Amino acid sequence: MQSTTGILRRKRPLGIKILAMLLGIEGILACLLAFFTLIVSVTDPVAIFGVIIATAFGLVSLILAWALWELKPWALPVTIAIQIVNVAISVLNFILMLPKNTFSTLFINLLAPAIILCYLLANKRVRVALKR
Repeated sequence: MQSTTGILRRKRPLGIKILAMLLGIEGILACLLAFFTLIVSVTDPVAIFGVIIATAFGLVSLILAWALWELKPWALPVTIAIQIVNVAISVLNFILMLPKNTFSTLFINLLAPAIILCYLLANKRVRVALKR
């Protein structure tokens, strides 16, 4: 597709659009959660640590959403790395909280990162779109 300036523009695959929108929503919700947690428990150090983690997670999600939407080449490896970390966190959470968790919790927590990883790794159009 030619733009008016004559520079060739890459077509954004539908899956990348959906993933970018979901990451954007996730980032906004994580930042809102951090803000409301800060309001409720200003004096609790554990809550403050959670606010810092949630804010960092939200900002990373927003940056990745923008990078995927703009088809930045670095977005693919970073998104894959984040999803691998999400899988590892889900498995560790399951192991460490075993009496409280069930296999359905593990399945639900692993489902989204696994689908995203499969899509990013198996779809050739994604790799082509995210190359410079």
